[in-house]
Amino acid sequence: QGSNDSFPVLESRYLTADIKRDKIHFSQDEQNNLEKTICSLERARLFCLCHCDVTVRNTLHSNEGVNLIDWTYSHYTEPGFDIANVVFWLVENGLKDQVSDELKRSDKRYQTIGFDLAPSFLFYLSQRYIEFGRIRGLPYIEKGKKLQGLVPTTGIKEVIEAVEGII
Repeated sequence: QGSNDSFPVLESRYLTADIKRDKIHFSQDEQNNLEKTICSLERARLFCLCHCDVTVRNTLHSNEGVNLIDWTYSHYTEPGFDIANVVFWLVENGLKDQVSDELKRSDKRYQTIGFDLAPSFLFYLSQRYIEFGRIRGLPYIEKGKKLQGLVPTTGIKEVIEAVEGII
């Protein structure tokens, strides 16, 4: 099963399996938010080459900027996946002040081709927090749940304000 499933469907199954396996409690409202988020992903439908393993260990820093290395897991998927990973690691490394600029830059890039980044970004960022909650504890899971509650939003400005309030 799954060869004809879209990436969002597979990712949502992965997250749901993690939630069940780790016995993470979701209230009915949180369950509804998760379903809303997954439905918004189904409408996104933009795929491009993504790194799919954006972490601190896969970056090289120089005077010219930051470069991604180790493209082992790269494949065509939604850009929100990589952007959420970038934002997560910015926050984890104390660079919260760069989140707004990164989201604005990414949103501007994808708006030019008519793609709304907000729903997929929010899903993948919430997924990252829930996933890391298994290691780092309940505060991460709670952040993930709150991020899912932001979908649908009216635009990147509201996403930035809400994300900054949560992270």
